[in-house]
Amino acid sequence: MMTDLAMPITMGIMLGGLYALVALGLSIVFGVMRLVNVAHGDLVLLASYLAFSMMTYLGMDPILSLVIGIPILFVLGFAIQKYLLNRAFAISMEAPLIIAFGISIVLQNCYQIIWTPLSRGLNTSYSLKNFAIGDLHLPLAYLLDFIVGVLAMVFLHQFLHRTYLGRAIVAASQDRRAAKLMGINTSQVYAFAFAIAMAFSAIAGVFLGLTFPFTPQSGVAFLIIAFGVVVLGGLGSIIGTFIGGLGLFLLAVSMITDGLKLAAGDALKEILREVTATQDIVAVIPRLMKLRALLVAHFATEEAPDGMTAVMSEHPRYLPKIEEIFGEHEAFLRDVDDILRRAKLHAEGPKAVFRDLALLAERLHDHEARESEILTEATYTDLGGGA
Repeated sequence: MMTDLAMPITMGIMLGGLYALVALGLSIVFGVMRLVNVAHGDLVLLASYLAFSMMTYLGMDPILSLVIGIPILFVLGFAIQKYLLNRAFAISMEAPLIIAFGISIVLQNCYQIIWTPLSRGLNTSYSLKNFAIGDLHLPLAYLLDFIVGVLAMVFLHQFLHRTYLGRAIVAASQDRRAAKLMGINTSQVYAFAFAIAMAFSAIAGVFLGLTFPFTPQSGVAFLIIAFGVVVLGGLGSIIGTFIGGLGLFLLAVSMITDGLKLAAGDALKEILREVTATQDIVAVIPRLMKLRALLVAHFATEEAPDGMTAVMSEHPRYLPKIEEIFGEHEAFLRDVDDILRRAKLHAEGPKAVFRDLALLAERLHDHEARESEILTEATYTDLGGGA
């Protein structure tokens, strides 16, 4: 049971840091200006596309591209707040919301025109690597997501409490009128707060692109994630945002845990059906990651003391067959990793990848059939029906 839970819990903690990072900008804007920025997801997506362009046309590493991406989104955020939203606040509280919605629509259409509706991804050498925590094997990108999420939270917390601008932002968020009486230019502070939120959105966009594929419509999904995190963690709370990010993804990966509680073979076949039915090679990547996690958990169940190992000790005549089945485990994982690597690198056309997935499905079906046959024969023997 603990083996089955280890994978989803670890994934929840790792990617929870990324979810918190995505929501951080939305939390800042709401906490300071009391504005629900419905364009937040599309602004995060802008960072993903900027990093993709710099990687494609300039050969720049996505993380290094933040040296350019962060200033661009910082200036853009400052301009949006100073020249659009501040003026809208003087009209009504609804006007900024309408402007943010308009920005979202404009950005989505620009992404479609400039980068086309196809799925994109930030595929690098390190985003394809795995690392091990005990018996668990996870993508290195997950660990980077968590580390960056923690560092961003710590940096923002220190910035808000140790710098003059940070304390001015906190003061303006608590009482705008009192802040004005103390000589704080609240309009300027709001502009800097929105700009800082966009800087964190730039970081979130890059690491989202390293972890998941994205399309011009992905901003809506990013916004929903951010809403879920800030609602769970508390609107405007920085620490709550981080806790909410962990909580939201732990809830999400419970779907994987439920899949592991089902017949493992059926769960694996369903994932393979999803993979082979997908026509977009980039959209295959997250399904392959889920497939690998399920395979690791399923193989661990087979090798557990109360699984095939018990049959091997109680019925030595099955030893060669069971050792053969166990010997296929590493080959299955190696083949999935190879297909995943080729899908991320676009090393060849989709047809070759889908062909290999179909062959993998056939091998897995044969693997499950032989395992079921051995378990059935062993059970029949235990009941006194055989030697």
